[in-house]
Amino acid sequence: MIQVPVEVRREMRLLAASEGRPVSDLYVEAARAYLAARERVVTEPTPIPAAPAREAPVSDPSVSAALARQEKALGEIGRKLDLALRPEGRLAGAVTARAIAVTLAALTRAGPDGETPGTLNKACAEQDLDMNAAMDARSFLRNAGLVQFKANRWFLRSPEAGSGSG
Repeated sequence: MIQVPVEVRREMRLLAASEGRPVSDLYVEAARAYLAARERVVTEPTPIPAAPAREAPVSDPSVSAALARQEKALGEIGRKLDLALRPEGRLAGAVTARAIAVTLAALTRAGPDGETPGTLNKACAEQDLDMNAAMDARSFLRNAGLVQFKANRWFLRSPEAGSGSG
């Protein structure tokens, strides 16, 4: 497994979403460019030709109207999803939201002693969330000013702590 910083993963996901491509394609493209810059040759796999697309004729006007409404609705959903992809200050995705809830619950149980990153990762893993989700949750909570990290431990920020660094 390759460890990639949270902010790089986030930007790759945003770019992939904006281009309508899988994130893995972007990583492969970046790796190939890196190798090419160092004069390392990676052979391209032989592409499988795609079957030609065929449009079925639609003769019923109600079906055409329903498809037009569906296309408009899907466009609106896509716009809302674009808003949900967050660099700073935007909403988290569903997986990150679950990881945020698990992290906050673990830190609440820990009280003023806080928790280690490993314990928080384990709490997320017990809820079938991967380490990336756990790290994204902590990053989101830190950016929101709700948690702080000191001496290799995560703590809930007290309301009177203000907005200092942490």
